[in-house]
Amino acid sequence: MATGFRWAMAVAMVCVLSDVAAAQKRMYGTGNLPSERLGQNIGAVTSASQFTRRTGGSPTGLLAAPFGVSPSRFGGKLSPANLDLGQLRPELVGRRLRSLESFALGERARFAELQKGSLELGLLLGGEKTARPDDLRQAFFQFVFPFGLRDKPEQYDYGYYCLNCLQRGRIKNPELFLGEFTEEAQGTIANKAFLDAVAAVYRTDQPPEGQSLDALYDSQLAAMGNYLFSNGHYPAAADVWSILATRDPTSSLFAQAAGQSLFAAQRFPDAARLLRRSLTTAHGWKDDSLRIGGVNLQDIYHDVGALAEARQVLELALQRAPEDKNLQFLMAYIDLFHGLWDRADTRLESLAAAGDRDADGLLRALRTGRVGPWIKFPASPDGKMTAAEFEQLTTSIELTREERAALVESITNPKTVEDYMHRGDFYFFMGSYPIAAEAYGRAVQMAPDNAIAKFAESHAAFANGEYVYSAKRLKEALAIEPDIGLYNFRLEEFYSDRSQLDRRLRDLEHMTKLRPDDAQKQFLLGYVYYFDGRYTESANTLLQVLTASPDYDAARNLLKLARLQS
Repeated sequence: MATGFRWAMAVAMVCVLSDVAAAQKRMYGTGNLPSERLGQNIGAVTSASQFTRRTGGSPTGLLAAPFGVSPSRFGGKLSPANLDLGQLRPELVGRRLRSLESFALGERARFAELQKGSLELGLLLGGEKTARPDDLRQAFFQFVFPFGLRDKPEQYDYGYYCLNCLQRGRIKNPELFLGEFTEEAQGTIANKAFLDAVAAVYRTDQPPEGQSLDALYDSQLAAMGNYLFSNGHYPAAADVWSILATRDPTSSLFAQAAGQSLFAAQRFPDAARLLRRSLTTAHGWKDDSLRIGGVNLQDIYHDVGALAEARQVLELALQRAPEDKNLQFLMAYIDLFHGLWDRADTRLESLAAAGDRDADGLLRALRTGRVGPWIKFPASPDGKMTAAEFEQLTTSIELTREERAALVESITNPKTVEDYMHRGDFYFFMGSYPIAAEAYGRAVQMAPDNAIAKFAESHAAFANGEYVYSAKRLKEALAIEPDIGLYNFRLEEFYSDRSQLDRRLRDLEHMTKLRPDDAQKQFLLGYVYYFDGRYTESANTLLQVLTASPDYDAARNLLKLARLQS
């Protein structure tokens, strides 16, 4: 299984489609692509309403990006050959676009161990007690954000980061950013004893009897601190991060995480002290080149009411002690990261005039344009993208001419397993499911132990109406990779036309009603429900499978995940 991980966010690869069309014209004497829909909707566009009308809500896969408000129509005479993305960018608002690279299923499982751990923790705590995301397969990010595990490389700015930073393309080189979450680190975090400790601290603010938090590894404490902060347990998070800040007084991140947690817990003197240290130990502070990035504080708080309450209490403390320089600095720091730059500027200027070097350094960063624009305003609560974010997203991952040519060559003249997977991905999305199935089948022949190729062939067989073969390949793939339920994708992502998936789903539902004893088709239906976000229906269907076939282990594994998310 591939272990590489590229966060190729959702953009229309219109140039690739155009180049493939040209290549096909040379090969077959026609410029027509397999899908007649291409001239109508670019073949790579699915409306946001189509994604959100299904049970389960909007998919939260990292390759799905929401864009503003839906326009009344899009398409008509547009085609890959004449589409100018720069001119038509406003027209794309409200659409979900994706690239061929986003088919790479093997890249969706980089955090499988972390996902397992977060789901097990959800079972221990009860999902209703935690800050559940829409899709629990992304709950593992509560171990990751807003602070991470250790200080980031110098290329990343000082600041606070969240899941939206990945989804909106605000993190350059995400693979490097998340590089600290190695398989070894994930295994340490997913350890049962550690999860029991997190659950105990979550419930009681104390570790299990006979255990000490100080005995945990740095990565475990950091993951625990992130989880507690993400779920609004600020006093416990402050205690955890303070242990790390004491262990390593040179770490900017440990001081920053402890300081922000202490502020949320309304322990202001310690918060001010550690947030000062987080700045003075950060990259670029000593030579006055510190850059501040990330997001507004509102984006990292599970409940923004807690942020507002802490601010209010701090303001009252300042009224009682207006000469307290540390409280003044803390207020200025919070103002800056809350987007209240005018207030922060005024307070920092006053402190700097009184000889506060930390305030002076922060003031210079603010006045010389070294504070990122995303801090000024919190993200839209409905997840919509701004025009500026879309601009950054579409320009940051554009393929080079050489990369595009290589991709076109792999689709039109496949030779390797990867080539055949690219070919299958392209033709699947274009609606030519027999050609896609044939391409995936060749990949399986060349690499019979490649679970991803077998999953892809199963999906293509389902799309082609070959349900028995699809179920057969699905069972084989699950024997190699039983944790497919932890992969972040929706089946809808693979279709250029949602109605094609709906048509096959209705057909399969009808067949299973006629033959309720057919365990394979029932399991295939439960699988499709699961990856369509219909977890309750998936759980009910899989339960029927296990009632008829108690030894169907694949159904049991998926049922556990479906029940947790239903």
